[in-house]
Amino acid sequence: MRGIDVSRWQGEIDWAAVGAAGVRFAMIKATDGEDADPFFAANLTGASGAGIACGTYHYLRATDGEGAIAEADRFADEMDPYREKIGLWAALDAETEAHRELGKEKLTDAVLAFFGRLSERGYKPMLYTNNDFIASCYDFDRLRACPIWLACWYDGGESDRPERDFAYQIWQQGITRVEGIVGNVDNDYGYFEMPDAFRPGEVVRIRPGSCYYGTEIPVPDVILEKTWIVAEVSGERVVLDRSADGTMAINSAVAAEDLIPVGNGDGGAEDPDAPDGDGGSGGPAAPPQSDPPAGETPPDGSAPDGETPEDPAAGQDADPGIEEDAAAEEAMERGLAAFFKMVLRALRSALSAVFGKKG
Repeated sequence: MRGIDVSRWQGEIDWAAVGAAGVRFAMIKATDGEDADPFFAANLTGASGAGIACGTYHYLRATDGEGAIAEADRFADEMDPYREKIGLWAALDAETEAHRELGKEKLTDAVLAFFGRLSERGYKPMLYTNNDFIASCYDFDRLRACPIWLACWYDGGESDRPERDFAYQIWQQGITRVEGIVGNVDNDYGYFEMPDAFRPGEVVRIRPGSCYYGTEIPVPDVILEKTWIVAEVSGERVVLDRSADGTMAINSAVAAEDLIPVGNGDGGAEDPDAPDGDGGSGGPAAPPQSDPPAGETPPDGSAPDGETPEDPAAGQDADPGIEEDAAAEEAMERGLAAFFKMVLRALRSALSAVFGKKG
């Protein structure tokens, strides 16, 4: 599945547009040594609000176990207020020249000390690394059991993933462009099962351009404009019950990847303050160091710290301007049409199976 990693260098991100572009997970920079990334909270809130699974990462500066433990605590302190939004790993990026000069045993000791404290704080550690550090800088046999985020840059596709004698969960393949982000961003592929995203009673939106589950029938705009309460979940199949404002009912199934979480349903009016995934006022972050190291510089060479797009809110919801009764009537007509099309297809398939096709 497609992912990205970000830090402050990307500026403000339109996370709704990023999600609509097919990005399913994001690794978001939280801290660098003792310093917090200034856009961590906005990126994490915006990405999770757009239905994108989130992990985090820390750039290590310490060169011994004691310093690594202190930085792990700093990392965890920054993440703690947003713990429920972090469904993936908390990764460590250790690749400065000082780390290279430590020697395999000392660097590996520092990394394991960091991981130990992070685990104590309730997070799932991951190591971001590259082929050079694996071969030259780590006692890698001591790290094989840790989830790996492998940086290996070359112009290949997802099917060209690097062959290694160890499993890795994320491959950082290179840089790319993504709708909703100004300039370049690191491109990642994920080889893992997504965490369960939805539960009955949760309120969701449907991504623009989605179809009903298992069909090629587009979800009409009048349905996309509302939020919906989840009735049941079966793997990737999510059945939606009624609109959160109580004016419409569809009892239709949509793929989980086409849904954006909004909150918990209470059967009342739609929540006007529900996150719409536009990233708020914060900005994106830079990816961990790449292979070859990209360094802490903006991928597109632009100023990193406050220059944001002229129109960062392009993905915000528009006012549909449709009367409730007219919307309900139109939705019912489209829903019935979609239902009868599915019934007709099923009937044709059943008759074909029983009587065979005429030659």
